Amino acid sequence: MKEPEESQADELAVENRWMRNFFYTVTTPKPARRYLLAVWAGFMVLSPIAFFMSHPIWAFACRPSLTDGEIIAYCHSEQYGNYEHAAYFLKLEPALVEGFQTAEIVFFGNSRLQFGLARPIAQAALDQYGTRVHSAAFSYNESEPFATALVSQFRPRPRAVVINVDPFFRDKLSPIARAVLADSPMNNAAYRIKRAMMYLQRRVCRSRPSDTWPCNGEAQVVIRKPNGSWSVDYIDAQGYEPFTENENRYLQLLASSGKKAERFLDLLGTNRHCVIFTSIPAPNSTRALARKLAERLNVRYVAPALTGLSTFDGSHLDLESANRWAEAFFAEAGPMLRNCTD
Repeated sequence: MKEPEESQADELAVENRWMRNFFYTVTTPKPARRYLLAVWAGFMVLSPIAFFMSHPIWAFACRPSLTDGEIIAYCHSEQYGNYEHAAYFLKLEPALVEGFQTAEIVFFGNSRLQFGLARPIAQAALDQYGTRVHSAAFSYNESEPFATALVSQFRPRPRAVVINVDPFFRDKLSPIARAVLADSPMNNAAYRIKRAMMYLQRRVCRSRPSDTWPCNGEAQVVIRKPNGSWSVDYIDAQGYEPFTENENRYLQLLASSGKKAERFLDLLGTNRHCVIFTSIPAPNSTRALARKLAERLNVRYVAPALTGLSTFDGSHLDLESANRWAEAFFAEAGPMLRNCTD
């Protein structure tokens, strides 16, 4: 019977022999072995690249159009998708969060409001307020629950508020908002990588022609500006669809919307005299709902009744119609906003 020391020595010798055989096998220059090693090495190198180019964090699929202070709110590519919800709620863009927290005038609503504010006349009106104004409207038909989550977390205290009742006061979260609010570590990490990719694109593509890889992405983008509003110039060449507003479709939401509106306005703490309910013109309008809610809650109602309007996609106002709406809206709402903030 072997002594313990001899047994350990034998086991060590066997292990060393196995390691020598392994390294001899993988390093011996035989054609088949070299081929397998090349395939393995290629897989190890290309797999991470393929992951980053196919995962929804790849900003280089998007049209590079960022300047300092702007973010890609949305890119029409499965390789990037939406970012703006996480930019706020996960505090990935501190400048945007600070702008929301400190703004004296805050706009709430969905993409129809953002498209209305994105046009030259609305932008000129917003520019008059400088950093005192912020648009906290979001894509994916977002409504009050996500706005409540932002207000609860960041506690803004605006002196004036504009809400697009579109309908806004309802229990509905988009899948994007639901995923962001779930606070999943994996999901949060993906958004942080997406942010890094977005800023990498900005750095790389500043010095490269836009028609060279990797700066030749063609997916259309929605840019979010420092004041929270959008830049959406890419849609101006699309078709125009005239419409007539159906103003009474959402009146059945009056009772439930009233309760939600009360809670939301109490959370904000803004003087009701400085709260404006509006209704962006759309085929399925909330004009009647907004008017009745404003009366019930003792807030202002500003929703210009315009005719001859059109959308570019059946839902959002086109360039000319958005400019007409903004001119009429700010002509009436502008003095109210100034009185509340001066």
